[in-house]
Amino acid sequence: MLVFTSSQHPSEVQHQVAQALGRPDHAVTVEVRRMGGAFGGKETQAAQWAVIAALVSHHTGRPAKIRLDRDDDMTSTGKRHDFRIRYDVGFDGAGQILGIDIELASRCGMSADLSGPINDRAMFHSDNAYYLPTFASCRIAAARTPCPTQLFADSAARRE
Repeated sequence: MLVFTSSQHPSEVQHQVAQALGRPDHAVTVEVRRMGGAFGGKETQAAQWAVIAALVSHHTGRPAKIRLDRDDDMTSTGKRHDFRIRYDVGFDGAGQILGIDIELASRCGMSADLSGPINDRAMFHSDNAYYLPTFASCRIAAARTPCPTQLFADSAARRE
Protein backbone atom coordinates (compact mmCIF):
# COMPACT_ATOMS: atom_id res chain seq x y z
CA MET A 1 0.00 0.00 0.00
CA LEU A 2 1.38 3.41 -0.97
CA VAL A 3 0.10 6.35 1.10
CA PHE A 4 0.75 10.03 0.43
CA THR A 5 0.20 12.15 3.52
CA SER A 6 0.79 15.58 4.95
CA SER A 7 2.38 14.64 8.25
CA GLN A 8 5.37 15.45 10.41
CA HIS A 9 5.39 11.82 11.58
CA PRO A 10 5.25 9.47 8.57
CA SER A 11 6.33 6.43 10.59
CA GLU A 12 3.24 6.80 12.79
CA VAL A 13 1.04 7.04 9.69
CA GLN A 14 2.74 3.91 8.36
CA HIS A 15 2.14 2.03 11.60
CA GLN A 16 -1.51 3.11 11.92
CA VAL A 17 -2.35 2.26 8.30
CA ALA A 18 -0.63 -1.13 8.57
CA GLN A 19 -2.47 -1.88 11.82
CA ALA A 20 -5.85 -0.94 10.28
CA LEU A 21 -5.17 -3.17 7.25
CA GLY A 22 -3.83 -6.05 9.32
CA ARG A 23 -0.47 -5.90 7.57
CA PRO A 24 3.10 -5.55 8.84
CA ASP A 25 4.53 -2.02 8.82
CA HIS A 26 6.91 -2.84 5.97
CA ALA A 27 3.91 -3.53 3.69
CA VAL A 28 2.96 0.16 3.82
CA THR A 29 5.04 2.88 2.18
CA VAL A 30 4.38 6.46 3.24
CA GLU A 31 5.53 9.48 1.26
CA VAL A 32 5.38 13.06 2.46
CA ARG A 33 5.71 16.05 0.20
CA ARG A 34 7.78 18.96 1.41
CA MET A 35 5.69 21.06 3.78
CA GLY A 36 6.17 24.10 5.93
CA GLY A 37 5.30 24.94 9.48
CA ALA A 38 6.35 23.34 12.70
CA PHE A 39 3.49 23.98 15.05
CA GLY A 40 2.75 20.31 15.75
CA GLY A 41 -0.74 20.01 14.28
CA LYS A 42 0.54 17.69 11.56
CA GLU A 43 2.55 15.50 13.89
CA THR A 44 -0.07 12.88 14.70
CA GLN A 45 -3.46 13.92 13.41
CA ALA A 46 -2.88 13.09 9.75
CA ALA A 47 -3.00 9.37 10.57
CA GLN A 48 -6.79 9.21 10.89
CA TRP A 49 -7.31 10.55 7.38
CA ALA A 50 -4.61 8.30 5.92
CA VAL A 51 -6.21 5.27 7.56
CA ILE A 52 -9.66 6.15 6.18
CA ALA A 53 -8.27 6.61 2.65
CA ALA A 54 -6.24 3.38 2.91
CA LEU A 55 -9.30 1.41 4.04
CA VAL A 56 -11.37 2.79 1.15
CA SER A 57 -8.60 1.94 -1.30
CA HIS A 58 -8.16 -1.52 0.18
CA HIS A 59 -11.88 -2.36 -0.02
CA THR A 60 -12.53 -0.85 -3.47
CA GLY A 61 -9.22 -1.76 -5.11
CA ARG A 62 -8.94 1.82 -6.36
CA PRO A 63 -6.90 4.84 -5.27
CA ALA A 64 -8.61 7.01 -2.66
CA LYS A 65 -7.97 10.60 -1.68
CA ILE A 66 -9.16 12.72 1.22
CA ARG A 67 -8.47 16.42 1.21
CA LEU A 68 -10.18 18.47 3.88
CA ASP A 69 -11.02 22.09 3.28
CA ARG A 70 -9.63 24.47 5.87
CA ASP A 71 -12.87 24.73 7.86
CA ASP A 72 -13.24 20.95 8.18
CA ASP A 73 -9.56 20.58 9.00
CA MET A 74 -9.73 23.13 11.81
CA THR A 75 -13.01 21.69 13.15
CA SER A 76 -11.89 18.06 13.21
CA THR A 77 -8.29 18.37 14.36
CA GLY A 78 -6.95 19.63 17.65
CA LYS A 79 -6.00 23.07 18.81
CA ARG A 80 -3.79 24.21 21.63
CA HIS A 81 -4.44 22.86 25.08
CA ASP A 82 -6.19 25.21 27.48
CA PHE A 83 -4.42 25.26 30.83
CA ARG A 84 -5.52 26.24 34.30
CA ILE A 85 -2.44 26.93 36.41
CA ARG A 86 -2.20 27.40 40.16
CA TYR A 87 1.11 28.34 41.73
CA ASP A 88 2.58 29.43 45.01
CA VAL A 89 6.10 30.84 45.32
CA GLY A 90 8.15 31.25 48.48
CA PHE A 91 10.85 33.95 48.77
CA ASP A 92 13.46 34.86 51.32
CA GLY A 93 14.01 38.43 52.58
CA ALA A 94 16.28 39.23 49.62
CA GLY A 95 13.66 38.10 47.10
CA GLN A 96 15.45 34.83 46.31
CA ILE A 97 13.08 32.03 45.31
CA LEU A 98 13.12 29.28 47.90
CA GLY A 99 10.31 27.10 46.69
CA ILE A 100 7.68 26.80 43.98
CA ASP A 101 4.51 24.74 44.04
CA ILE A 102 2.85 24.53 40.63
CA GLU A 103 -0.31 22.71 39.59
CA LEU A 104 -1.14 22.43 35.87
CA ALA A 105 -4.45 21.16 34.51
CA SER A 106 -5.17 21.08 30.78
CA ARG A 107 -8.20 20.35 28.61
CA CYS A 108 -7.09 17.44 26.45
CA GLY A 109 -10.13 16.43 24.45
CA MET A 110 -11.62 12.99 23.87
CA SER A 111 -8.41 11.10 23.09
CA ALA A 112 -4.83 11.24 24.27
CA ASP A 113 -3.04 12.29 21.05
CA LEU A 114 -0.08 14.38 22.29
CA SER A 115 -1.63 15.44 25.58
CA GLY A 116 0.81 13.49 27.76
CA PRO A 117 3.98 14.95 26.22
CA ILE A 118 2.44 18.44 26.04
CA ASN A 119 1.50 18.31 29.72
CA ASP A 120 4.95 16.97 30.57
CA ARG A 121 6.64 19.76 28.62
CA ALA A 122 4.50 22.38 30.34
CA MET A 123 5.51 20.91 33.71
CA PHE A 124 9.22 20.65 32.80
CA HIS A 125 9.26 24.27 31.60
CA SER A 126 7.20 25.64 34.45
CA ASP A 127 10.23 27.36 36.00
CA ASN A 128 10.30 29.43 32.78
CA ALA A 129 13.31 31.72 32.44
CA TYR A 130 14.04 32.06 36.13
CA TYR A 131 17.62 31.45 37.16
CA LEU A 132 17.62 29.58 40.42
CA PRO A 133 21.18 29.74 41.78
CA THR A 134 20.10 27.86 44.88
CA PHE A 135 18.53 25.11 42.80
CA ALA A 136 19.90 22.42 45.09
CA SER A 137 18.11 23.99 48.04
CA CYS A 138 15.09 25.23 46.06
CA ARG A 139 12.06 22.96 46.12
CA ILE A 140 10.10 22.76 42.87
CA ALA A 141 6.96 20.66 43.08
CA ALA A 142 4.93 20.35 39.90
CA ALA A 143 1.94 18.18 39.13
CA ARG A 144 0.14 17.83 35.84
CA THR A 145 -3.43 16.72 35.36
CA PRO A 146 -4.73 15.97 31.86
CA CYS A 147 -8.48 16.61 31.79
CA PRO A 148 -10.38 14.54 29.19
CA THR A 149 -13.49 16.05 27.62
CA GLN A 150 -15.93 15.08 24.90
CA LEU A 151 -14.44 17.65 22.52
CA PHE A 152 -11.97 16.91 19.72
CA ALA A 153 -8.50 15.87 20.81
CA ASP A 154 -6.14 18.74 21.36
CA SER A 155 -2.83 18.71 19.55
CA ALA A 156 0.58 20.24 19.91
CA ALA A 157 -0.04 23.79 18.78
CA ARG A 158 -2.61 24.27 16.04
CA ARG A 159 -3.75 27.84 15.57
CA GLU A 160 -7.44 28.69 15.28
